[in-house]
Amino acid sequence: MALSFNRVCDINNNLQEAFFEMKLFKQLAILFSVYFAARVIVGIGGFGHIVPVPVAGMILFLVLLMTKIIKIEQIEEVSSYILAHITFLFIPVGSRLILNLEALAPMALGIFLLIILSTVITIAITGLTVQFLNKKNTITSDDLKGGSK
Repeated sequence: MALSFNRVCDINNNLQEAFFEMKLFKQLAILFSVYFAARVIVGIGGFGHIVPVPVAGMILFLVLLMTKIIKIEQIEEVSSYILAHITFLFIPVGSRLILNLEALAPMALGIFLLIILSTVITIAITGLTVQFLNKKNTITSDDLKGGSK
């Protein structure tokens, strides 16, 4: 029984989808393994009240990426997918806030001022950092001509 060209293409597409799904599964397993390791480290270390598990996981992940134990290519697709859909993770938090607005009402002015202050501080620090980096990396026309400053 001969296979038609369309049937061969369907089999090829199915195999490609299966390999892609396994690749995503492997990448997700890496992410969960790092999170689990962070949970174990925080639990054994007894400093869970100081450093939350998600923060410890990010620090561990940063160390693993910087030391090239985990390469960005090993987690790229699943990370992009999670980042593209990260807004869905905030829906439970937002709905819980809306349900408890009356509890937050006495603190509304303080929350508002805190948001404004933290925004101004973030903008200022970002601007100062950019200015510092621009001064540090400025190339003058003398540099291009081979002269000294």
